[in-house]
Amino acid sequence: MFDIPASRRKTPLAASLLAVVLLVLLSGCSTVGQERSGSFPTSVASEPADDVTSGEAYQPWFHSARALVAAELDVNLSHISLRIVDTPTIQGHARNGLLRAMRHDIDNDVFAKALVRNILTAQSSGSVLAIYSPEAKAILLHRENFLDYLNAVANLTSEQQAVQALLFHELIHAADDVKHKVFEQRNASYQEVFSKSTILEGHAQWQARRLCQLADCKAGFEQLNNYMFSRNNVDDPALSYIQTRNFRNLQFVYREGERFVDHLMRKSNGELLLEQAFNNPPRDSLQIIDPASFPNRGRENRNLQISNLIKASRKPWRDNEKSLLTRNIVAAAAFAGQPEARDPIVEFYTERVIAAAKHEYYDQKDEVPIPIAITVMQTDNDTTAVDTASLIFESTAGTYRNLDGQLVQLSHWHNDIHSASIVDNLLGKVDITMHTAGGHMINHMIQAGYPFTVVTASSSDFIVHIDGRFDDQHGLMQYAGHLLIALQRKALQQR
Repeated sequence: MFDIPASRRKTPLAASLLAVVLLVLLSGCSTVGQERSGSFPTSVASEPADDVTSGEAYQPWFHSARALVAAELDVNLSHISLRIVDTPTIQGHARNGLLRAMRHDIDNDVFAKALVRNILTAQSSGSVLAIYSPEAKAILLHRENFLDYLNAVANLTSEQQAVQALLFHELIHAADDVKHKVFEQRNASYQEVFSKSTILEGHAQWQARRLCQLADCKAGFEQLNNYMFSRNNVDDPALSYIQTRNFRNLQFVYREGERFVDHLMRKSNGELLLEQAFNNPPRDSLQIIDPASFPNRGRENRNLQISNLIKASRKPWRDNEKSLLTRNIVAAAAFAGQPEARDPIVEFYTERVIAAAKHEYYDQKDEVPIPIAITVMQTDNDTTAVDTASLIFESTAGTYRNLDGQLVQLSHWHNDIHSASIVDNLLGKVDITMHTAGGHMINHMIQAGYPFTVVTASSSDFIVHIDGRFDDQHGLMQYAGHLLIALQRKALQQR
């Protein structure tokens, strides 16, 4: 899957600051992956020839690329076609794919459709450059965006190399569909879909890089990636935040995915490991950043225990009021900002975090579904928990404060720290440190105003971080304390 870079998007920005949802590979795969936001000047050819817009001009290159992929991957792709389409077709594939990813976690079909509709409004699927459709058995090129891509790289590489690189990426997805049935409907959670998407995009990148060396289109491959990851600076802090976050999410999916696949393929049983990753993708993204640990079912089981405890806990809202979406705890946006910072981030998540889970709860009656998120981490010791909780809180609170500008205004901001000791009949004295912040946000990008709250609490080696749209901070503080005690009780029982 490929998407238009943030600096080149024509689609108006209307993204939720609290629910930047990755739209990656959910109905097939699109070359230049994740939905991003921004605007760019029109610079495509004003009167494209009919053979260009119909795709006829590119059929010889497509047939050549298809033959090479088929030979190298030992798969029959003769039934795969190339089509140039408009935005509604792309939107349909994105909508159907997102619905499939949501339905494992969200049993309210009406709300699932509403959430998908809002996601696609916030992160327009019209930005997709190319997508492989497993239903149509075709590679679909978005007419206007494809021409813009060719215009953007015209002085940097030949048109043939630019098109070849794009086609190789999409044809790898087609080959994985035929060979590994990677797009068959399965009962996968949203976080499993994300991990699998990262692996599929990583494999397409890894193979396309290799095939471009064989087909002499290395320059085209590099320019395609430069185009995908290009962006312009924007003035408003809210726009800058969204652009940076989505840019890093995109880099995570492609670069960490390729790194993961490269690690597997360097092993003697690489093909078997890759097929295992396709069929049983990791249920957390930690194994993506630490491929040597794959498969790590022990960590996944510990994560599941925490997840089940969150689900069972009594929250400050009725169970039927909100729909749950489980998410990976690794923030993809933490990666790719500074390459030299990658190793410390990986070391922290893989060595310091023993288990973790993240749940997002969406109000089913809300016309603008912005979640309240609960993240729980078990760390390696008490000191790590205290230090990490402080860092998480400061980062979250700082992000909110830095959004204040023309598009987003914050008011009634408050920031506090609390400490308490609770005597539990099983645990004895329990010390809790809690950071809180919040206020009211006017978000002109989605034409909504709402209260937001941040609560970050730690006790023993556990952290509870709650962040999002909610008007009862005291209720969240009480909930965080009760959840910390429940986590420690469960850990004591398992010793």
